[in-house]
Amino acid sequence: MLLAGLRKHDGTDSQAWRNSRRRVGLGKFLAGGRVVPVGLETCKAAGILCGKAGTADIVDATVAVMAADLGAII
Repeated sequence: MLLAGLRKHDGTDSQAWRNSRRRVGLGKFLAGGRVVPVGLETCKAAGILCGKAGTADIVDATVAVMAADLGAII
């Protein structure tokens, strides 16, 4: 099952529900995942990634860092 391996942090849920009319399907999908705490090292790496990429989307950067650490596909 796809959701069995889904890991996320709370920020992904927050971002998914920003515009609930457009993202209701995504919000429901994410409701089935396991929340993984975001530690200081992940936060630092996400901030560095944002700086290098020239973006301010810290939630996406955090997801990318977490996925890279797990060897996961996003």
